[in-house]
Amino acid sequence: MHLDAGTRLGAYEIVSPLGSGGMGEVYRAHDVRVDRDVAIKVLPQRLARDDDARARLAREAKAVAQISHPNVLALYEFEQEGDLAYVVTELLEGETLREHLTGAMSWRRAVEIGAAIADGLSAAHAKGIVHRDLKPENVFITNDGRVKILDFGLARSRPKPTSPIDDSQPTERLHSDEIESDSNVIGTVGYMAPEQLRAELVTPATDIFALGCILHEAVSGRKAFRADTAIDTMTAVLRDDLPALSESGERVPYELDRIVQRCVEKNPAARFQSARDLAFALRSIGTGSESVEPRKRRPYAWIAAIALALAVISTLIGVAVLRARRAANAPIRSLAVLPFANDTSDPANEYLSDGITETLINNLSRIPDLAVVSRASVFRYKGKPPAPQEAARELKVQAVLTGRIVRPHDELIISTELIDGRTNRHLWGQQFRTKLDDLSTAQAAISREIAEQLRLELSAPTRARVAKRHTASGEAYRQYLHGRYELNKRTGEAFERAIGHFRDAIARDPQYALAYAGLADAYILQSIYNEAPPATALPLAREAARRALAIDDTLAEAQTSLAYFEMNFGSDLAAAAEEFERAIALNPNYATAHQWYSRCLVEMKRYDDAIRAIRRAESLDPLSLIIIAELGGVYADAGRLDEAIAECKRALALEPDFAFGHYVLAGAYLKQRRHDDAIREATLAWNLGGDPRSLVRVGVSQAAAGRTQDAQRTLATLEELSKKRFVSSYGLATLLQALGRRDEALAKMRNAANEIPPGQYQRLLHELESKP
Repeated sequence: MHLDAGTRLGAYEIVSPLGSGGMGEVYRAHDVRVDRDVAIKVLPQRLARDDDARARLAREAKAVAQISHPNVLALYEFEQEGDLAYVVTELLEGETLREHLTGAMSWRRAVEIGAAIADGLSAAHAKGIVHRDLKPENVFITNDGRVKILDFGLARSRPKPTSPIDDSQPTERLHSDEIESDSNVIGTVGYMAPEQLRAELVTPATDIFALGCILHEAVSGRKAFRADTAIDTMTAVLRDDLPALSESGERVPYELDRIVQRCVEKNPAARFQSARDLAFALRSIGTGSESVEPRKRRPYAWIAAIALALAVISTLIGVAVLRARRAANAPIRSLAVLPFANDTSDPANEYLSDGITETLINNLSRIPDLAVVSRASVFRYKGKPPAPQEAARELKVQAVLTGRIVRPHDELIISTELIDGRTNRHLWGQQFRTKLDDLSTAQAAISREIAEQLRLELSAPTRARVAKRHTASGEAYRQYLHGRYELNKRTGEAFERAIGHFRDAIARDPQYALAYAGLADAYILQSIYNEAPPATALPLAREAARRALAIDDTLAEAQTSLAYFEMNFGSDLAAAAEEFERAIALNPNYATAHQWYSRCLVEMKRYDDAIRAIRRAESLDPLSLIIIAELGGVYADAGRLDEAIAECKRALALEPDFAFGHYVLAGAYLKQRRHDDAIREATLAWNLGGDPRSLVRVGVSQAAAGRTQDAQRTLATLEELSKKRFVSSYGLATLLQALGRRDEALAKMRNAANEIPPGQYQRLLHELESKP
């Protein structure tokens, strides 16, 4: 069926034809919903009218959609409109391997392509999917050199005799390379394994045979088992040995010849038993440099030496494969979940991609033996995703989880991929389709699947915590994600929006503990960022945290919020420290608990313990700017000023415009009496962040430098600013004290009693009174 440009298929508009074949026509099309070009394959009408075939193709398309791997063509949708059936996939730019093969290619390039194909096959085989028709036409090389396997599971299917050479077939079909059948005989002659030709059960080893044929053809420039007719080719596959690559005249490593020969063994049991093993074997020679001359007749005296060498090579390969298997089966104990990509082309869906990422981080961090990098570090990669190995190296983790979301119609497709950060090897991938109302259920399923792939021994309670579904309301869950999205913007207006979303989630599900925990976080951050008086915001945080814990007493986030309240409101810092320790026991991977605990320890003058606590937070969140700067602040409080300055500069090297980093650095310079440097850094912090505390530090530094008039002007600016927004009376009192206006400072401090929690107020008042 031919479609003209401008024809609409559902949400897709045909742009131009890309090619055609027995499977139908392929077109470039445009998805008008998300402004993205895709490829559409319109299946033949003869197939679309066959109910059984259509149902089978729908099942296969659904299965293939579960494969999420960079070396497999992504399938977005399988649609039917009347008799018309079509498949929607990602659009690729480049050429097929068949077009790429203009003769023999470099054996190194062939090995590289073969290993990539094997990686893709491994992901498919893990889902129980066998390609059955792997050939150069079904392998695509993109313009940037990536390898993609095409047409997974969508081999042709139509009624045909059980034997591929049945006499009832038209004679010309016997000379065709392609075979299609309702039986197990599906594939292309010359790449089909013996068991396919005999209509026996196909297994992953069947695809490995085809890949061996492709590798032989790529390196030698000649098709494997090729004869004059299809019947002769099939006979050669069943009976003859594959000629050695060295006999083609090309210089290739003997190990590659051995691997290809093992791929095309007649007995499936004698081949590589997994595509993963094949990929490893290929890469083990891909880094070598030795090659052999074309095969020549050798004197008999060398036969023993050659046999010994082969035995040694076999042993080394066996040991390497065994080690690789052991490494592959070793538990993963550190993981980074990189920000999921929003492939919907709609910025309004950012809250979904960000929220899914954050939820997975929180769920997986509940696994006791797994270190999960916190949000602050991984979100530095948002919009600029690094190579997985690079991210793993920077974040010091063993594995990296990547993902993306697509939103066709009213569905959400979540694609995930787990990658070994040491070898860049694909470990697992899957697509999850869900309605928005069922998103929380899908999130629980994704967390459970990932936890299983980590090969850790999980107790039943841990499994339950990881896969826990916190609300049955889809709308409540979306409001919660909206709240987290706004909260992470860290601005006054965003805090208010976040509070509104959390309250909306609670109204829809009054038993939604996470929404209460989010509300507690919002109130605490309002006070930290000087957007609300702590004496007003923190009691609201305490109430929300208590409600969360009454519903779910395992929530470390809520327990941490409660501990933060006790640290500021209570007079017993030791009791607050115990609350933090309880939160850490609930989730040792929650970086914020360690971070705030370190501040509590500073208040208790336990500086060494405080440094250990903030260092633990940093190990969980190695690229978190706020934690690195907090580490600098703890060092400054401990009097280790050179280390404090070094940590602040490390944070600013990552992000020069990080306002809080400049603020803490100004404090360290002030303690070193480097007044000009302190003024410069505090001014930068004020200009970048607009936090009145930074302006207070500017004025205090000016006063310390003897620039009294400048300090007076800064005080006037703060007083004027206090008419428009919250400015802490304690901050004003601190600046008045620096200017020598002690009585005014103490009078201003009395106003702070209504703004600062009692416990914190008493400590700050004592600090102010003790200053000369």
